[in-house]
Parts: sequence; structure tokens; C-alpha cells
Amino acid sequence: MIYSSVVMSTKKPKRTARPVGTDSPIVFDFLRSLAPGASVIAHAATDSMTPTIRKGDEIIVSRTPSSDIRNGDIIAYVRPDKHHILVHRVVRRTAGKRGIAFMTKGDNLAEPDPYMTPAKNVLGRVYIIDTDNRRRVVPSRWVRVLLLLLAAELCLTLLDFGKFMYSVYDAKRDAMDWYMTDPRNSWSSTLDFSLTSYYHPFLGWRYRPVSSRYVNVEADLSRRTTDNPTGERVPSVYFFGGSSMWGIYAKDSETIASYFVRRVNRKSPRISAINYGHLSYNNNQELMFLLELLKDGKRPEYVIFYDGCNDLRSAPERVRSERQLSEFLSDVNTIVYPKAALAYWKPSDLLVTIKRTLVDNVRIIRYPYRLVSPLVKRVLGITPPPPNTPTSSDIATGTVSNYRKNAAVVDALSHAYNFTYLFIWQPTIYDKPLTPLEVKYQKTNPVIREASIQAKSLLAADQVPNFFDLSSTFAASSSASLFTDECHVIPEANSVIADRIGEIFERNFTEN
Repeated sequence: MIYSSVVMSTKKPKRTARPVGTDSPIVFDFLRSLAPGASVIAHAATDSMTPTIRKGDEIIVSRTPSSDIRNGDIIAYVRPDKHHILVHRVVRRTAGKRGIAFMTKGDNLAEPDPYMTPAKNVLGRVYIIDTDNRRRVVPSRWVRVLLLLLAAELCLTLLDFGKFMYSVYDAKRDAMDWYMTDPRNSWSSTLDFSLTSYYHPFLGWRYRPVSSRYVNVEADLSRRTTDNPTGERVPSVYFFGGSSMWGIYAKDSETIASYFVRRVNRKSPRISAINYGHLSYNNNQELMFLLELLKDGKRPEYVIFYDGCNDLRSAPERVRSERQLSEFLSDVNTIVYPKAALAYWKPSDLLVTIKRTLVDNVRIIRYPYRLVSPLVKRVLGITPPPPNTPTSSDIATGTVSNYRKNAAVVDALSHAYNFTYLFIWQPTIYDKPLTPLEVKYQKTNPVIREASIQAKSLLAADQVPNFFDLSSTFAASSSASLFTDECHVIPEANSVIADRIGEIFERNFTEN
């Protein structure tokens, strides 16, 4: 059923007329008096054509000759047995002795109308006004719930990102203030945005090549070493280590490798240095890196490993992050390929994996789980297992054992590929009397401090071949602030370390 709302044709009305009852002869006479092609705007008064036309929707009734109306058209017509104007769809068109007639049906009705409508009762074809612009789409209840959950997930993701960014800012503020606030070093704050990383399946997180004024990383991921000899071929020294060897917050000319080249070549060109130090690397990754280079045809005459700090920290910190990444990839594989996972796992293992994946990675589940889980366990009397935290003795023993095994592999490679090697144990903040600045900004771990002491004792008792302990390099430097945190030193300290390594190198390799 419709109500005529505008007594005009195709033009939009300036005002809405008062609805006129559809049983009024005025409406009948007016609609019949319209010429073919003329139209009026009306409102649907019932839901008989839902969902095509809903109650209250605006429609256009266009005067159309009955001969042009076909099956499937929506028409407005006067019901033969009553003086009501209806809008239904033509389901059958017939032509007989009495003329053309139409069987009609509402889209929302189960049965056709119980009558045939003669052509004289048809007022015109009905068109639907663009409802996308005129009708407010109301999402279903489930869609609203989904949108709410997605919004909550987005908010919690932003919260986590904000917490991460603050932790980075906080760590830099605490560890680096005294050094970074020096105008001479302000350039290094731009480095963070130049370094981009990717995950290598065997070597861990690696940083891509960088080109800048002070920091340059070559295509083979070596940090640029300044003052290398040019022209004639000289023996090469490959340096491996973590960020201390790479030269965090140091210019290319201030890395250990660059200072080392200037010392060893102070009289004449004798060696060139390639700095393969990499941020966060430990001795395991360095050994893998060396293997990759040897497989690529690189042939160094000397190899120097500079380690200690990252190796001690690997057990409680980075190993856990690597394990988390491995578990995440395993969980993804389980969800993507459940049949393959079930071939190796019991169904209970699969359920545990799916539960861990959801709790670890979906924040709208993780936060409520962390809040509710302790309360439920307390009510049920469930005692959680103690955290598997390694002791200082565990860390020291494991680190030294792994270090010795890696040294044995390097020794075997040195015979196969004809190079000579050194293992250098680096100084840390635990080995130096601290200045007030170092005390104020240091971030140390008591467990790692004790593990460092124990590891040096184990190495002293049974040293690996070509091993040299430089941990006491700054033991007498009580007045100089050299460490920016537990592992990293300022460039001036890099020069001192390079001199010590240069002395060892010259004494063992170049003087004979």
C-alpha cells in the first residue's frame, strides 16, 4: 500500500504534502489523469514487498502503458475488489477476450494475490529510489558485535605499540643520556630509523644495507671499515661479533675494526679488515655467518671473534625470543595445515597449540585471560609451576661449553680453509670500577653479573686455543665514563680495545 506524498511528477518537491488516504477518489483520478511518462513520488505503507521495498521507502510511480509491462516488473495498481492502491510484482501476464490482465504477488508474501488485475486498474511501473543514499543501513547484531571486537583489538594493539615505544624511549633515556646529550654524538639518534631488519631462518634478525654520512653497511652486510689499504693485495682480517664489534653509536671511522687497521698499518700496509659484526649476534650466529661466507667463496687469512656479553645474555633473553618466534611459526603451520600437524601430534597437543596461539596473539583474548586465569587457578587451588629461570651457574656453564664447541669447529675450518683465528672475550661494565655517570645510568642484571665472573673462571681453567681475555682492559679506569650500558662502550674505548687486539695480533701473527 502507498501514500501519495507529492502531487508533482519527476521534480523533487520543495515540501511534503499531507498524505491522502488511498481510498480517496482524488488520488485515483489524479493518478489516472497523468500522461504516459509522468510520475509521482510515494511512500510504501506496508512490508509486503520486503526486502525489495521496505515500509517507509520512497518509490517512483511512472505512468506506463499496460502493453509495455512485462513479467517481473513492479507495478502500482488499484485492487479490483477494493479501492486500495497496491505495489506488487507481476508474476504472470495474460491476454484474453477482456484484454490484458496481470497476476501479482508481494515479494514478502507466500502466495500470489487472489485476483487478476485488469490493465485499466494499472497506474504505472514502480521504480526504487537509490536507497544507498536515502536509507541508513543498520548492521545486524552479529556484525555490530564483530565491529566492537575489532575496535577493541585495534585499541589494545595501539596500547601494546605505545608500551613498546615507551620502553625503547625509556631504555635510551636511562642508558644513553650522559653520552647522547653531547652535541658531538647527536647524529646517532637518526640511525635508528635508517636500520631496517629482516629475519634469516639460520642467522636470525639481520639488518639491511645502510648508506649515510657516518654509518654505512655494505651489500654483503659488512660495516664499512675506513683506512683500509687500496691498490695492492694484502691479507684480510674478518671481524665477527655483536653490536660492540659492529660499532653501535660509533662512526665508521670509530669502530674497533677501523682503529685496528690504523694501528696495524701505522708503518706500512699489511692487512685490510672487514667488519662482519652484527647487532645482537652471539658466537653461534657468527659461526653460521662465517660458514655462509666460506660457502660463497670468501677466503680470509685471519678471523677474529669478539664475544662474551651477548653469549651470556642469550640463555635468559634472546633464546626466549627466538623460541617464541619458532612457536608462533609452528602454531601458524598447525592452523594452516592441521592434517599434517595431527600426523605428528595428539589431538590434545593441537588444542594446546591453538589455545596458546589465541592467548599469545589475540589481544582481546590475551588480556582477559591474564586477568581471569590467576583468579580461577586460585579458586581451584591450582599451583602454577615455578618459572624455568636459569641460574648464574647454568648460564656460565652452558655459555662456556657452547663457546668451546664452536671454537673446535672454527679450528677444524681453519685447517680446511687455511686461515688463522683469534677468540677475544670482551670487557663489560661488570669488570670496571664505575663512575657516578655509569652508576646512574647502568642497567645490569645480578644473575648475568655473577655468570660473567663464573664464565671467566671456567675459561681461565681450560682455555680454548688462541683465546685471549680482555675483560680487565678497563679495570684501572675508575675516573673515565666509558660504558653506556652493560656491553657497549664509547668510541674512545673502542680505540683502547683495538690497541689491545692489535698487540695480540702483532705478537702472534705478524712479528714472526
